[in-house]
Amino acid sequence: MAVSPKTRLLAVPTVALMSLALLAGCGSSDKKESAAAETSSSASASAEQSQAAEETSSAAADEAKVEAVIPDGFKKVTAPNNKISFAVPEGWMEMDSEAIANTDAIQEYLDQAAQGTNFTPEELKSQMAQLDLMATSVTPNEDGFAENVNVNAEPVLVTSLPDQAEMESLAKGINATPGEYKKISTPLGEGTQLSYTLDVTGVSVHGVFVVVPSGTGTGFSVLTVSSSNADSAAKLAEQMAGSLSKAS
Repeated sequence: MAVSPKTRLLAVPTVALMSLALLAGCGSSDKKESAAAETSSSASASAEQSQAAEETSSAAADEAKVEAVIPDGFKKVTAPNNKISFAVPEGWMEMDSEAIANTDAIQEYLDQAAQGTNFTPEELKSQMAQLDLMATSVTPNEDGFAENVNVNAEPVLVTSLPDQAEMESLAKGINATPGEYKKISTPLGEGTQLSYTLDVTGVSVHGVFVVVPSGTGTGFSVLTVSSSNADSAAKLAEQMAGSLSKAS
């Protein structure tokens, strides 16, 4: 059965959200309960980890030597909780965490997005609540696919960038096939990225995880780029990473 442009358009945010949930450490309910128990029993250790994450992120940002560049035909968007800004193509639609929290304002979008999927508007809203920013093309590409970039709801409090094995494990956690892993230099400091491919309702999604120091000085921000074309996903990730800056 052929996949309609509508289905292709809507599949992408779901892929990015699944990826984000894993990368940000949002696992099963059992894992959450376990994590809560560990946090309760080791408050001092958590405080030390948070402090270490802040120092690590700040140090990485201080070492940044790359100047942020906004490509022609792009505009700046901001992820307020992560306090980072970056460029996306002009004409893209963006919704930050404040807009996503306003159900009345996005109800029409949720109703349309849920059509032809296995998700209800409420379920989509719940997934979107995991995001600090969602930016997406309003015009599908030649494959009927809406390219997009998403940012995790909050900086992830880890003390170091994930290595290749950790990034590949995240991709495999959503049944994706890991691609190229590499370290990148950004205006916010050193980051890491991993490309991956994933089949969703007959659509071959090409994604890129990008992890960089957050603009808050604490932890790291997780961004996910999705496209139906590997070259396009890689180019978008490169342009986004090169335009990163701290949000005022």
